[in-house]
Amino acid sequence: MTTNPNSEHEDMRYFPRWLVENRVSFQLHSDQTEFDGSTKDLSCSGMCLLTNALLPLNEPLKFSIFLDESLSIAVFGKAKWVKSDGQLSQFGIVFEDIPQEDQDLILDYAFAFNKEELLNHWFKGWNENPS
Repeated sequence: MTTNPNSEHEDMRYFPRWLVENRVSFQLHSDQTEFDGSTKDLSCSGMCLLTNALLPLNEPLKFSIFLDESLSIAVFGKAKWVKSDGQLSQFGIVFEDIPQEDQDLILDYAFAFNKEELLNHWFKGWNENPS
């Protein structure tokens, strides 16, 4: 099953996404049942979540993302698309009202994790000579 309207278009997000595998626990906003998964990628505005749980699209979800063994952030978001290969499903998660402090933690984590990729994203084209 695939529901991703942007899958054939180039990804031009404002915030870069880092290919990282972080543990994630989550639950429906209206339910206390907790599920587990992991990130495929992560940014300040969302993530690609890998899980064998079935998530409803566009319903409020609460996530705990473990940036490392001793640091996690709690964020709310919604699944906007899903791709499934029969075993694990990938969900495109968009964060909602993520506090600036949590965005800063994600950036700090990403900078420590892959400094070169972050700098290349933000300063892309600065060394090019205009024609």
